[in-house]
Amino acid sequence: MASVTPRLSRASAAAPAADAAARVGRAPARLAAAEVVQQLDGKEIPWNLFMPKAPYQGKVVKNDVQAHTITKPNSSSPGDANWETTHVTFDHGGKVPYVEGQSIGIIAPGPDKKGETPAKIRLYSIGSSAVGDCQDSKTVSLCVKRVVEVEEEKWPLKHFNREKGEDKPDKAGTCFPDAKVYRGVCSNHICDMNVGDDVLITGPTGAEMLLPLDQESNIIMLATGTGIAPMRSYMRLLFHDKVGANADGSRKFQGLAWLFLGVPYKNSLLYVDEHDEYTKQSYSPTSSAPTTRSRGSRRTPRARGCTSRREWPSTNSGS
Repeated sequence: MASVTPRLSRASAAAPAADAAARVGRAPARLAAAEVVQQLDGKEIPWNLFMPKAPYQGKVVKNDVQAHTITKPNSSSPGDANWETTHVTFDHGGKVPYVEGQSIGIIAPGPDKKGETPAKIRLYSIGSSAVGDCQDSKTVSLCVKRVVEVEEEKWPLKHFNREKGEDKPDKAGTCFPDAKVYRGVCSNHICDMNVGDDVLITGPTGAEMLLPLDQESNIIMLATGTGIAPMRSYMRLLFHDKVGANADGSRKFQGLAWLFLGVPYKNSLLYVDEHDEYTKQSYSPTSSAPTTRSRGSRRTPRARGCTSRREWPSTNSGS
């Protein structure tokens, strides 16, 4: 993705923290003097406001499984639980500000691979813009795929956390009682969450994938699967959120945005409805529908590969 080269320095003071809050839509009074920001080309971004030993306790307000990503044994796709993907939203009460392109950490109860309880933090790219899906700067959303690896005769697992007979049905009803199974500790923790559950959050962190400051930049985004999360955060700001619009309703972004998203199956494409809406708004004659091409692999000789190419010019460009 086209981006500025970050130059970082550390700062911790009430005034810079308040400036950071203002840029992400938070009231400055909510930031304490001890909170930390990072300097990026003369501007500040929130940085590790909450650490593993002192995380923020948020609440799950939404956990929607993207139903088309769940494959079943009798479907045309392999019965592989790795395909189940959820869009989960946490309420942070405005206490965890962030900017597009950053990540947060989630602490699962564990035990993790090393037997530690709670588990070590797992970083996830944020999938919502700075104002959040509700545009009130009080929520943060993630795009998470449930990780489940099942041992087969030809594919013994190097690591597993379920012996034969120990695997239990997850929230999606997936269960493999006749094999050794490895379930991703944090991904399964998140995918099995219900509205109202507590979640432990650290961060935010990350300065390598922030949007360019120039509103006329051309932005090229490449992702596979749930790697679309940060790209979604950019596009929400550029094409959807009120904060990305001028007073007359036109968009502040004046450049061109390209998204290339690769997935093994067409049904695994994420946020297609949102992308279709951006395409309608952009009046772009060059936007294309997802295209599918065959590819082979060692484990699935007749697997399909799907690449979605989308192009969105500014709605103000006259395209």
